[in-house]
Amino acid sequence: MPIDKIGSFDEIESIDDAGAILDHTLEGDNKKIELPPETEFWGHCSNLQVWVETNYDTRFLHRNLAFPLLKKLAGIGDLTAKRVFKEEIAKRLSNGHPTVVTYLLKAGYLRHLNGEELFPVITPILNVIEKLDEKDQYNGFSVISNAFKETEILSKHRSLIKRKFASFLGRIENLDVSNQYSTFYGLLYTLNGIEIFSNDYSLIERIFTNLLSRIEILGGKARYGKNDRYSAFYHLIYPINGTEIFNKHRSLIERKFTNLLSRIENLDEKDQYDAFTFLIHAFRGRPEFIIEKFTELLNVIEKLDGEAQHHSFSKLIVLISGTEFLNENFNTIIKKIQNFDNKSQKLAYFHLIYAFIETEFVKEKFADLLNLIERLDEGNQYYTFYDLIYPLYRTEIFNRHHSLIERIFTSLLNRIENLDEKARYGMNDRYSSFYHLILPIGGTEIFDKHHLLIKKKFTLLLSRIEHVDKRDQSCALNDLKEAFMDTDIIKEV
Repeated sequence: MPIDKIGSFDEIESIDDAGAILDHTLEGDNKKIELPPETEFWGHCSNLQVWVETNYDTRFLHRNLAFPLLKKLAGIGDLTAKRVFKEEIAKRLSNGHPTVVTYLLKAGYLRHLNGEELFPVITPILNVIEKLDEKDQYNGFSVISNAFKETEILSKHRSLIKRKFASFLGRIENLDVSNQYSTFYGLLYTLNGIEIFSNDYSLIERIFTNLLSRIEILGGKARYGKNDRYSAFYHLIYPINGTEIFNKHRSLIERKFTNLLSRIENLDEKDQYDAFTFLIHAFRGRPEFIIEKFTELLNVIEKLDGEAQHHSFSKLIVLISGTEFLNENFNTIIKKIQNFDNKSQKLAYFHLIYAFIETEFVKEKFADLLNLIERLDEGNQYYTFYDLIYPLYRTEIFNRHHSLIERIFTSLLNRIENLDEKARYGMNDRYSSFYHLILPIGGTEIFDKHHLLIKKKFTLLLSRIEHVDKRDQSCALNDLKEAFMDTDIIKEV
């Protein structure tokens, strides 16, 4: 096809058009044409020569070859490729050829254009997106929404985007039921749908209430190993958190929440934690709702099995970390934890301590938190001691609880040889624990009072380094040295 004649073909303006329009019968199983490798090679060379001579005009190569080559050339500094890369993407999008637009969309090329560059071609893009399957529609809207977030385009052209957006949103209920809830979430949260619809929530509200009313009909077991009812509840509730829709339908939301919560204990252990997490994360950012349901949630955790118990507790406690409610109900929570199984108790105390660290209430509860350290799993005691003590080093709080700190310090120091030789994170556990124990009390009266015991443990650990795995020896030695950052003990030994 001569270059200067390509425009004379009404329906064929590119290789991609030709591929879609011309007869493919010779390419199928009906008749297979074998070309010598040399002929095929020179054919490709000829196509590439034309492509280069036309300044990388992507119409002269198949899309699967033209755009990856152009992107690579632009990436390695080809000046022509850098100049025309975005132009070619925009030009082919503007043409609106479904197969090309779909390819550019799926391959992520729209992400190379910003909002200003995308808007002139928004109509052909949206027209193609509307004809794609659910997954590709969502990806298309995601690209467009993210590109527009940092510009004024969304507000300037809200009506056009809203019209296309509403068309897709209105068809959610035609999707397979397992995809309806995640698609609702994607449109409203990931794609900023609430802002797109501004104060006109009628369509969103109708779809939301329909989906919420039918949530119990979903299967008990979902894809990806999660409980489907609970992941659906999260995908439905989280995007409308804090909106008029949430407030208007709060009683219905609470009924569904209570119903789903009551069923968690009947799930398999591996699904209990996922289900609980989805339920409470639906209200992430709204601690007042979690606080209102806190006792109910704790009662359910108490009935969960194995690791689901302490994992669920950790997710719950994080959501109310730093609140007055947690501070005031500290003792009540401790009593509840005592009903957990032994392993979950230790880990729950650990998560409770960290819910206070770096909050304004840590000073008020300092002694209570410090007393919990010896209830933890032994491997967690040392760095928890560090995280709790070090920020308050030599403060009034440190001085006030001097005796308690000293008691726990000496207890931990005397037991340090009992720790595993090999720790998590590729470090020797005895040595990293020694570091976390000594550093927070370096230069204090406690350090001076127990100087000989510290030196004895230091010498013992130092003598054992040669028996440590070679991969850990430098880390172990460094932990010993860094533990005495504020002292002169290194010089002594």
